[in-house]
Amino acid sequence: IELTARHSKLAPGDVDPEAALFLDCDMAILGAPAAVFDAYDRGIAEEYAGHVPGFLFRLNRRRFLKQVLAQPRIFLSDFFHQRLDAAARDNLRRRVER
Repeated sequence: IELTARHSKLAPGDVDPEAALFLDCDMAILGAPAAVFDAYDRGIAEEYAGHVPGFLFRLNRRRFLKQVLAQPRIFLSDFFHQRLDAAARDNLRRRVER
C-alpha cells in the first residue's frame, strides 16, 4: 500500500507484475467513462471541502493531474495500459482544461 504514494513516479519495471496490477487498480478510475470519472472527481473535491481552501485544492489537484498526464504511461501493467490509457488521458485533459 505504501507504493500508492509513489505510483506516479514509478515506471513499469520498478515493481513486480502483481504490484503493477494493484497500483493500476487504484488508478483505474481515471480511465472510467467520462460521467463516472466526473462524479469521482466531484467526490474528491467534496472530500477536501472544509479541510483545504478551495483555491488551494484546485491548484494542487490540477498540478497532480498534469503530472499524471505528463507520464509516458499512466498505468504500469500492459493490461490496464492497453485498456484504459486513452480514456484516462481524455478524462485528465478535459479536467485540466476546466
